[in-house]
Amino acid sequence: TEIVQVIQTKQLVPTMRTQCMRTAFQIPFDATVRVSLDTNLCMISERGYDIKGGRVWHRDPSKTLDYTEITRFPHAILEVKLELKGDDLVAPRWVNELQNSGMLYEVHKYSKFTHGCAVLLPEEVRCVPYWIDDVSIRESIIASGGGRILARSDLTDEERSQLRKAGVGPGANVVYDHLLPFGHVYD
Repeated sequence: TEIVQVIQTKQLVPTMRTQCMRTAFQIPFDATVRVSLDTNLCMISERGYDIKGGRVWHRDPSKTLDYTEITRFPHAILEVKLELKGDDLVAPRWVNELQNSGMLYEVHKYSKFTHGCAVLLPEEVRCVPYWIDDVSIRESIIASGGGRILARSDLTDEERSQLRKAGVGPGANVVYDHLLPFGHVYD
């Protein structure tokens, strides 16, 4: 088929798998509001095993994962999709109340794939996403052996200044500080 041909031509291989417990909510036959809640979220590196010429696209489930091959995300992800049409371009009241309740934190453009690659395959990404330095996920990143991508809190002001002079940017946690709801390591 065409898909197989593209996979073979571009020599595509499995990279990252996400696993979670998803609960979906929707009123039957009404797509106005669709909600999904992902819990027990983990990302698993799919690199470094024999794919048997493209016939196998997943790890052998009987083999134990190394701690550096899996990262467990410590938060649930709630996604609310609205399909508003016509004159009714306002979200239902309960959606607005939920968004303003203080129980949710928006993480703009969050990607499970990007998070998994940044933590488990850092040598293959150009830069890490801004949310990586949020203190609430730091422990899970360290437990996965991904601590090398985290902002270092032990740097002196002089060391930070030297890094900036060497062309190293301030880090996403400085540029996008307003997007880190739980603070970062410099707090």
